[in-house]
Amino acid sequence: MVRVTGPVVLELQTVFAADWFMETDQVLGASALFPQRAPGDGAVAQVLASGPDYPEAGVGLLVTALIHAPANGWLSQHRTSSPTRP
Repeated sequence: MVRVTGPVVLELQTVFAADWFMETDQVLGASALFPQRAPGDGAVAQVLASGPDYPEAGVGLLVTALIHAPANGWLSQHRTSSPTRP
């Protein structure tokens, strides 16, 4: 089990509400379900919906690209200073 807090919770709620609508044709639109985010609330996580109802999401392609990114040179570490030796 995972517990998440902060701005990403609203993203999870949005995906849940969209899935609920696709399955039931009921809109979960109560304002209490989607409180306003405070200005400046950042996010350190992002929700990427996937599954049969999201054929264009491309989450699988993203994961595959990230797995192969180091071998392809897409990700690199840039050192700002040279390591010192004693």
